[in-house]
Amino acid sequence: MSEEQGAVEKQASASRRHGLLHWLLTLLLCAASSAGSVWVYDRWFARDIVAVDLAGFVAAQREALVTGAATEAQVREALDGLERRLGEIPPRYAVITADVALRNLEVIGRVPAAAKEGK
Repeated sequence: MSEEQGAVEKQASASRRHGLLHWLLTLLLCAASSAGSVWVYDRWFARDIVAVDLAGFVAAQREALVTGAATEAQVREALDGLERRLGEIPPRYAVITADVALRNLEVIGRVPAAAKEGK
């Protein structure tokens, strides 16, 4: 009988190891699947927000035009460039004005601080 008990215990031990390996593999696959799903959603489906400092951009262009730092053609070219940049924004991006954006957003059309100070 002791040989039978040894064989049964061996089989039970192998079964426990197989069960533990099965659970570890299941846990690993679930974690990888979840991480992959979140990455795919964030990369291709989630909406991102970008802000446009339209008021600041127009004020800077008006100031440049009034002071003679830019010609009318240069201002038109700058406005066309901003329009082109806005048109290149992918559809998954929501565009808001910089007036409502507080922080941590990419801002398009912002006038650099050095340009404002160097009047």
